[in-house]
Amino acid sequence: MVGDVPTRRFLDRVDVYRRDVERRRFAGESPVVRPSRAGRRAFEAAVAVIAAERLHGLVELDGDAVSPTEDRAADELSEGLRGLSSWSFTVASRHLTAAADLARLPGLQQQVSLARALERLCRDVLYTEPGGRWGGAELGVLALLPTLDRIRPDELDFCRDETWRLAGAWAETADDEAVRAGWTLARARAAARDGGRETELAWLLRLYRRHAARLNGDDYLDAEVRRVEALFRLLLPGVDEAQRAELEKLAADAWPADFRPALVAMLSTTLGADLVAIASRFAIRIFRTTAPAEGGSA
Repeated sequence: MVGDVPTRRFLDRVDVYRRDVERRRFAGESPVVRPSRAGRRAFEAAVAVIAAERLHGLVELDGDAVSPTEDRAADELSEGLRGLSSWSFTVASRHLTAAADLARLPGLQQQVSLARALERLCRDVLYTEPGGRWGGAELGVLALLPTLDRIRPDELDFCRDETWRLAGAWAETADDEAVRAGWTLARARAAARDGGRETELAWLLRLYRRHAARLNGDDYLDAEVRRVEALFRLLLPGVDEAQRAELEKLAADAWPADFRPALVAMLSTTLGADLVAIASRFAIRIFRTTAPAEGGSA
């Protein structure tokens, strides 16, 4: 059974270590946690490790500096990359920030830096309008790659290829209607991750309206469009009570899960292209390896 007094004694000792490290950090000294030689050796070592973990710092054990948070940093990095690969930018940013805070080994720190540069690229690819002014986010990634001497060469090559591929996919949106439609579909999926139902529907409706003249004649799709339009008409001023009741009835059934597949199927046929496959071109792929680089793997 867990003892209240021993647990409190242990946590109080952890707090002593934490305050000592914070004092030394403030004074510009080394923030490494060092177990006290006084008292029980195992007890002090355990306390020091927990204190270092809470501080996201290093602990000295048998003369070696050890980072007890590297496994957590690697997990956060992996979750951040998964977020990027599914256009979940809020999720990705949260996990990559945590990874940067936890990583201490040079290899993992470099992988986090690379992931954050790729995050900026992925955001620009999805948030820069086709035909708009491109900010050159790929140049930041390409300039960073030669400095990452703790990352495997094949991973660097993979990320270089991904960088050119993503920037190239965005460039195609200016002149190719199918690619632009795929980009808009990807943008809608990104909106679904961070903005919810109405934001995704707005992007899908925008996609429909760009090609509306070529999409007439499908009763199911036309019905879905009326439902989605009703949702947004409710936001406009000047809607009387009779209109509002009818619009609310239609809008209640406006859902991306119904509108998206109908629109994508019809538009794919019209444009002669697989829009789902094209949309996937705007998602970054994650490097996979069975041989982890120093400090963890992406």
